[in-house]
Amino acid sequence: MFEYLLFAPLAALVFLIPLFFDLRRARRRHARQDALRVQAAAALEGLQVARVHLARPEWFDESRAVAATGEGWIGFDAQRIRIVGVLGDGTSVERDIPRDKAAQAWAGRIGNSGDHLYWFSLGEPALRLAADTALGWHSLQATSALYRQIFAGSRPPSRREKFHLQSQPLSLVATLLLIALMLYAGYDYLIERVALVGDHRWVTFTALALIPAGLLLLPLFRRSRLPPREVLLMPLLLGFAAGLATIPLLKRIDRSSGDGLFTDTPYFHDGACVFKPVQSGTPDLRVINADEFCAQLQPGAEQSFYLRRGGLGLWQVDYDGLRRQVLGFYQGKGKSVPRIAVR
Repeated sequence: MFEYLLFAPLAALVFLIPLFFDLRRARRRHARQDALRVQAAAALEGLQVARVHLARPEWFDESRAVAATGEGWIGFDAQRIRIVGVLGDGTSVERDIPRDKAAQAWAGRIGNSGDHLYWFSLGEPALRLAADTALGWHSLQATSALYRQIFAGSRPPSRREKFHLQSQPLSLVATLLLIALMLYAGYDYLIERVALVGDHRWVTFTALALIPAGLLLLPLFRRSRLPPREVLLMPLLLGFAAGLATIPLLKRIDRSSGDGLFTDTPYFHDGACVFKPVQSGTPDLRVINADEFCAQLQPGAEQSFYLRRGGLGLWQVDYDGLRRQVLGFYQGKGKSVPRIAVR
């Protein structure tokens, strides 16, 4: 159980890593926009303004680089709309659009658009804009709000489009794999009565290393048509599930390799739920969550455990016999039976 607890802080850290880079990119982009607003102060004077991403429609062709978007500002009042910014190729944009020639149209999320932004188009020739948010997760809400603010009579989609995981091959395969990994890890934790004991730190480190390794799948999911939340969460969840499943997988590989079976090994109670081997060569054992049961054992009282050392050099203990003893002890006292563990 202790090994599984180590996954929580690392999983949180892995989740925060892409968030940190997204926020850093947003901070740099906003700095460029602030400098641009100072330069265009006269053009935007008297207008209500908002930060925007900018792109030409042809940049959304799937055969081209999808990240070629720029940034800038949109200013508007009752008579006109003004756009000031820089496109991804460095081209400056300064366009004044009368309201009667705005030709606005909601475009939504287009193809494999780089940061999973939601767009609308303005003017002729068309220029596409998306509200600038630090995280692409909120692009639909922010761009919809900006669109309604500029064009009070227009109603773009007001909520996130539904996405079914089974509707896209990559998300379907990832979901099935995620379920299989979690079931495999859950079986070991909830049902299996065999625990790793002794020094097995390399197993824990291997499992923990697989959590950030899930981020290696991020480019694959970015090239897909998945919504932004799924693009980030699916690799993280797959890495987390793979890490959880690695521990029981290595336990089974260890048990299926090497010679011998689980051997009845005598131990004696050394106090505080610690059991030491009668003969040297096997690891000390600590029973978790059975303090009352251990308290009624005399120091030096013998207790048998079934131990095995497999082909990977891991010590494993089958503690089902001890679990039945603890079960009988607590049931005899009319108390609820705790879930014990051995490590």
